[in-house]
Amino acid sequence: MYPNQTDLYDIEKEILDIKKQITQLPEGRLLCEANGKYAKHYRFIHNKDTNQEIKEIIPSKQLNLAKNLALKQYLSYRLEDLDYIYTLLSKYIARFSKHNFKAEKYLQKRHIHNLIISSLYGDDFNKHLSTVNADYNLQPHKESLKFKSISGNMLRSKSELLIDQALFHNNFLYQYECPITLNSITLHPDFSIIRQSDSKLIIWEHFGMMDNQSYAQNAMQKLNIYIQNGFIPNINLITTYETSNSPLDNRQIDLSLRMLQS
Repeated sequence: MYPNQTDLYDIEKEILDIKKQITQLPEGRLLCEANGKYAKHYRFIHNKDTNQEIKEIIPSKQLNLAKNLALKQYLSYRLEDLDYIYTLLSKYIARFSKHNFKAEKYLQKRHIHNLIISSLYGDDFNKHLSTVNADYNLQPHKESLKFKSISGNMLRSKSELLIDQALFHNNFLYQYECPITLNSITLHPDFSIIRQSDSKLIIWEHFGMMDNQSYAQNAMQKLNIYIQNGFIPNINLITTYETSNSPLDNRQIDLSLRMLQS
């Protein structure tokens, strides 16, 4: 995936975490001087009255102080590095977003997309789905499919729409609510995806009402069925969640897409 606002968000979060951690560490800076096999540790503290630094030795019994000062210096350097990366990445993304990527725009035409995917992968997608007893005509409750994606798929919710469009934009081989039978139990995963790097089947389930107790219990039961049949979270099972107060956002989707591209 190309660098995007999610990457900036991750850097911002780390910067804030480091700044908070630094405020909880001791005042001053560390100096280490080699002394044979050992080292002497000194702390420099700024004297506000004289506006000068005072050097004091750190006794061996206060080694934790030296450790914390060393950590503080490391975090300070890390903060400088992240500020530099953030500045460069911000400029890069700003320029990147203005570029007209012709190949991606061409693939976003539904029929063109299907032709090219078929040319590249032939019948592999349907072949892989057939190994888990798939029959797309068994999709349940088609009357509740209300949201049309740029892929041409009809989805049940706005969150599923976001996921579908992200998969489509990134040219993944996938189907929506294609049933699979696991140990005599038929499930309809939100998205069945063939990972292009190894042609493995990846399931993506989005659970959109986790603040509903009954829904959450059913979700956990469904996850248990997947796990008992070899679908392991963060390996070949992607899960995303939301509540009425914490809706699905593009950052969660971007993070999940990275697993598909590994």
